[in-house]
Formats: sequence, structure tokens, C-alpha cells
Amino acid sequence: MLNFRKGLLSIFLLTVFTLLASAQNGQTFLQFEGKEGPGKGKHIVLVAGDDEYRSEESMPMLAKILSERHGFKTTVLFPIHPESGDIVPSYQNNISGLEHLGSADLMIMLIRFRELPDDQTQHIENFLKAGKPIIGLRTSTHAFAYQKKQGIKVCKVDLERQRSGLGKGLWEADFWRNLGQSPRGSCQGRFPIIDRRRAANE
Repeated sequence: MLNFRKGLLSIFLLTVFTLLASAQNGQTFLQFEGKEGPGKGKHIVLVAGDDEYRSEESMPMLAKILSERHGFKTTVLFPIHPESGDIVPSYQNNISGLEHLGSADLMIMLIRFRELPDDQTQHIENFLKAGKPIIGLRTSTHAFAYQKKQGIKVCKVDLERQRSGLGKGLWEADFWRNLGQSPRGSCQGRFPIIDRRRAANE
């Protein structure tokens, strides 16, 4: 257990130092070349951009694990403030480097209420139209929030047809009422973790 914690701490510190070095060099994304593993030759783009769950910290760690242990080339993109060049999770109008989606085999996103310019959303639209897979984490059920008058194209990806996609409205509607509902799970069989939980509740 101690070695596991030390490993996580090492990954975290390496990620922080790499991000700082990247920012100093004017680089707005983080990239890890894949080592040996089943993902060798495949490229995953991880898109961070929320102001609640610290995706700017967790996505680089996930990217490092995917490259080191599974062989994927990984690229991590961040919300960058154009004036300072800093990673600013609450800045909703810029995610630099979305052109990397052009060579991606998978996109993993953890974003919330972004309002990106047309040239950036075009990369996302192209990725969607190519039929490539997306993993949307947590607040990616409501990834974008645009002013209706702007009519950004990514919000017009046939929402009525995609109601069962990433959230109720794919890009702009909550999956359910916040804090008002939750799924019900039923476990069949006996599992040590579940058994301990049941015992604690009795």
C-alpha cells in the first residue's frame, strides 16, 4: 500500500513539474509517447476543462498511466487563458490544441459549460462525424453552454436524434435534475466489499 501511494505521489509530482515546464516553454498541451503495450500505435486525446473536479490535474495523471502502462500515445489539452498563457479552469472560451483530434483514435473529455469559438468546435465536429469514440466523464453530460443567438455548429448535431447520447441533450442539457435523482443498483451474488457494506448498514 505504501509503495502504491509513493507511486501516485511520484506521478503527481512529475505531472506538476511537466506542466510548469510546458507553460514556461509556451507549450499549451502535454504529450506522452506510448511505451510497450496493447495501445501501441494508438493516440488518445484527453480534454480537460471544468471548474469543479480538477480535470487539469487528473487528466495528465490518467494520460501518464495510459502511456506508461498500456502503450498509448496521449495528448492532454487544457483551458488556456490567451492573455497569460496559464491553465485557467474557469476560462470557458479556449481549449488550445484541439487540432490533435485529427490524429486521435479516442477522445476522453472532462469538461463543463465550455463556449468555444467556431474554429475549435470544428475539430470536435470533424471527430464526431468521423464516427470515432468518445468517453465523457462526469460533467461532460453538459459539456457546452452557448448563447442561443450564436448558433455554434457543435450544438446542432441533431440533438433530437441524439437524446440518448452524452446526456439528455448530448451537449447542452443535464442528464437529470442535479441532486434530485440517482440510479438504483442491484448486485446479484456475494462480493466481499458489498458484504462488508451490508454488514455496516445492518
